[in-house]
Amino acid sequence: IIPRNTALFSTSGEKSGLTPPGVLVLADLLVLTLDTDYTEGLRALYYCEMLEAGITLEQRRPVRRDDCITFLGGDVRPSLATPSMIKWMEICCRDAVLPHLETGQNTVGTVVNVKHLAASPMGNEVTYTSKLTEIKKRRLTFVVEAFDGEECIGEGKHERFIIDIKRFAERLKEKFS
Repeated sequence: IIPRNTALFSTSGEKSGLTPPGVLVLADLLVLTLDTDYTEGLRALYYCEMLEAGITLEQRRPVRRDDCITFLGGDVRPSLATPSMIKWMEICCRDAVLPHLETGQNTVGTVVNVKHLAASPMGNEVTYTSKLTEIKKRRLTFVVEAFDGEECIGEGKHERFIIDIKRFAERLKEKFS
């Protein structure tokens, strides 16, 4: 690491400018690296550091038929299924941090620890909230809640991991080739 505005020279001694290939600018520092994958990792780390704990998002969604359990029979009103509640909690977390990520990055869920506390019938509106509470490199931890206007119907913690979409797709392609 060298301070910004320090002239860089090639091994032949000719001046190469301030941002040659393989050099990543981080705040007021230049990081020299030869490995582009490592550079991408540093760039991801830098953008993760731009995220701050405390980012919150609230989203309201109606409970639709495809969000409901129906296996209890015709006498029981369809209500929000646990997997659907968790899906909307995950989406709320993803949407909260997405504007803070670099183009080409996204997040994927890695850990879910959620309690489904109460039923919410089809047609109710549920408010999902997420709050980013911890950032460790590319791992993001959230507190999540769901309310249906009457009560808290779900709460817990959720972790997501920041990924490079292109690299993620390449790894999947290799796995299934």
